[in-house]
Amino acid sequence: MENLEKYRKEIFKDETSAGDEGVIAESIDIVNDKFGLNQEQMLQALNFLYSIKDSFLGRTKKEPSDNITSELSYKIIEHLKLKLIDPEDKFKENIVKKVCKELNITQRQLSEMLEIPESTIARWKSGDLPRLTELFLKTKLENIELKRKLETIKKAHKIISEL
Repeated sequence: MENLEKYRKEIFKDETSAGDEGVIAESIDIVNDKFGLNQEQMLQALNFLYSIKDSFLGRTKKEPSDNITSELSYKIIEHLKLKLIDPEDKFKENIVKKVCKELNITQRQLSEMLEIPESTIARWKSGDLPRLTELFLKTKLENIELKRKLETIKKAHKIISEL
């Protein structure tokens, strides 16, 4: 997330400690990992955190930063929810179901293939899908389609060679 530190300094000025800065950066990183924030969304998240700064600044001296980070990342997601979740998603076929269908496998087999718990696959299927996982699954589907096209081309090449 390029420019995060620059924007954080502009927005928060000198109001943060090193612990606060780490919590701010980590909270936004968590949301970015899950949703792939663009620059505008990152600025909105920083401005939102600034608007609630009294609820977390200085807390890192008294409690674990992981607790604060989790709380803030959840609040950022709630604040940006309408901008982060594509309203068209509800009309798209679930990517997990699509991958299972294309590979002709069950969710259990997919979890075994990816070496992850079946409960994670179920969570992904319900829409709680990390951005990188979504990109991986889309790439997997594209790979399947390209392999089919390659097979068709090979068959066509063989037919032409025999003429």
